[in-house]
Amino acid sequence: MLVIVTPLRTNTIGMIDRRIFEVMKPTAVLINVGRGAVVNEDDLGKRAARGPYSGAAIDTFTEEPLSPVSPLWLLDNVIITPHIGGLHDRYAESVLPLIKPICGFCSMVEMARW
Repeated sequence: MLVIVTPLRTNTIGMIDRRIFEVMKPTAVLINVGRGAVVNEDDLGKRAARGPYSGAAIDTFTEEPLSPVSPLWLLDNVIITPHIGGLHDRYAESVLPLIKPICGFCSMVEMARW
């Protein structure tokens, strides 16, 4: 499993490309919750389509929303979420206590308005 949480910088654009996909095991899963442009989407699509490949779960893309004509939509082994992959019905309750120390000057009510 390769989980990408990398920030987008000039040296990380396209960092995950065919070179990485070629050395990944056929059972590997790619999860990108970082920045979309870190993954070369063309290379990902080609690798996922060629198989065998367990697949990918992608929550961020180079351009959002993902184009309706992107070949990634057609792949059964690629899960696409619209940059909300981490949301759930108790999101605020679970996340706000984690960020309160960072934003010590904010009350929980103020943070909930974000």
